[in-house]
Amino acid sequence: MCELLEERSIDKSTLFTTQLPLDHWSEVIADPVIADAIRDRLEHSALVLNITGESYRGVKARKLASKRKDA
Repeated sequence: MCELLEERSIDKSTLFTTQLPLDHWSEVIADPVIADAIRDRLEHSALVLNITGESYRGVKARKLASKRKDA
């Protein structure tokens, strides 16, 4: 993973999405040194977008369930 990120950072863009905040990666990656190395490479020149709010799928599912219930 580290090598891939390093190679791509030279002349390519990489889109990386996760539901787990970067601060918590060391909890799921067995080696905390590796987790920190990956995080450093990702954050070095990254534009980080933290999106909060309700899930669109959740809203749609509730509306659909409500319509079915009313029918």
